[in-house]
Amino acid sequence: MISNTVCPPYNYQRLDFRLPDFTRYAWVSDQARAIWEPRINQVTNMLLELEWQAIAVGLRQCALRTIHPEQVSSLAATLAPFNIQIEPLQKIAISKNYSASLQTPDEGEPFTYWAVLGRREDTEAFKSAYWGNDQETIGRLLGYPACCTNFFSEVWVNQGCVDTTWQMAHETLRSQIVTPHDIEISQVSSGNILLRWLGVRAVFHLPCRFDCEATQQLADKLAEVAKQAGFHEEFDWLTEMLRWPVEWSALHGIAEIKTPVVKISTRTDATPQKYTVRYLGDTYPDVGAQGLTFPYKQPAKRQVSDSQQYKVGIENPIQTIDETYQRFEWYFRDNGFSSKYTMDISHQPILNLACSCLSQSSGKILDLGCGNGTLLRKIWLKHQSVIPYGVDVIPEKIAHAKLLLPEYEDSFAINNIFDVKSFWSSNEEYALVILMLGRLIEVAPIQTNQLLSCLKTQASQVLVYAYDDYIREHGSLEQIAKLVGIELLNFEAGANVSLAKIAA
Repeated sequence: MISNTVCPPYNYQRLDFRLPDFTRYAWVSDQARAIWEPRINQVTNMLLELEWQAIAVGLRQCALRTIHPEQVSSLAATLAPFNIQIEPLQKIAISKNYSASLQTPDEGEPFTYWAVLGRREDTEAFKSAYWGNDQETIGRLLGYPACCTNFFSEVWVNQGCVDTTWQMAHETLRSQIVTPHDIEISQVSSGNILLRWLGVRAVFHLPCRFDCEATQQLADKLAEVAKQAGFHEEFDWLTEMLRWPVEWSALHGIAEIKTPVVKISTRTDATPQKYTVRYLGDTYPDVGAQGLTFPYKQPAKRQVSDSQQYKVGIENPIQTIDETYQRFEWYFRDNGFSSKYTMDISHQPILNLACSCLSQSSGKILDLGCGNGTLLRKIWLKHQSVIPYGVDVIPEKIAHAKLLLPEYEDSFAINNIFDVKSFWSSNEEYALVILMLGRLIEVAPIQTNQLLSCLKTQASQVLVYAYDDYIREHGSLEQIAKLVGIELLNFEAGANVSLAKIAA
């Protein structure tokens, strides 16, 4: 039993019970099942092959997998030319679906082996680490990134969790904490393991973050192994599925994972309130369900735009770009918001202060981490004497920024705001630079200091802000500013936006 506890630093309250292990599937339609169930089976079979082929090519030293007793001899014959052996660790109960824990079979009941694959010296080292609970050595032999092994040790082993989804989402750098119990992940990645209950994943471990760079690098290498082994079709299906929108929610020990084609119910850590992670994705299957709530695609409706009159009217040149594009979800989701209304409310204090700063001046304004440039466009519409500039690391967002501000498409760049050698090398001078203050505490001090040095010499005014969800988690804007040695000017207690003075 687990005591009632709040798991730091994840603000995650757990109750003192745990349900038996189970996993159930509910397909959205017979058609969806007929198409995707066979594909999922082929993907999982591919992953079983990749487990040992990754050893053969030197990508990892060991692999863990279940093996039915009648399969041992045939698999051993397959592995022998690569000097890979099978070393059973224990007998476990047969489970048709995903299981988060290993169950000991009853006497006389069918069983499978939980076994380690690898070369003899490696399997011997693995067995020693396995029975000694040496997670660092286990992770190294399995080829897992060290950061993910440490994360697993803390969350799964030390905290005793059976599901790492919430903690993983909380650690994700490019996430939006909508409320203390809701997180959105806007960037698709190979670190997405929300489909692991189907057996679908790009890596074999539980990543520490959806955007873990080491996990992405490992996934890229596994992809090459898959393609060299001839699994082109299976890998394409896997890649597509990892780009679907998915919602994970947990309440009272039951997790629901909703995808466009199947809903999964399974065990998770028991919580007194609902926790939700929404992975927004960027593609949708043709046979995916339609619905009014995430992650489902809304039913198609006959639009006014279907009429001939609208098609003629749409060519009217007086229509503004803002009116055209704000109908699309990317208009607000690019900037980390769940709705246009939420984005507009959050932007208003920044917009007011920026306009006040620019009332007596003109020149270049720069938004560091501009998303799709919506905030810059709002400022420009009120002060069209300024020249907007924006930088963001996400190419899709910069592409959208160029749509929203086509007059200044050359002013938007795909870059890291801390890459001072490339982005800041031109010695441009800006009338105003806008920065989400929290970015400065998310990187190493040397990167923070380099950026502050650029701001001091190249920005006449610096506007800093943090959205409410960030402030709730990290403290007031003033507290964040003190951490990085920035002085807030004319700061009002409780505000989430201010002008800033960069120390000498």
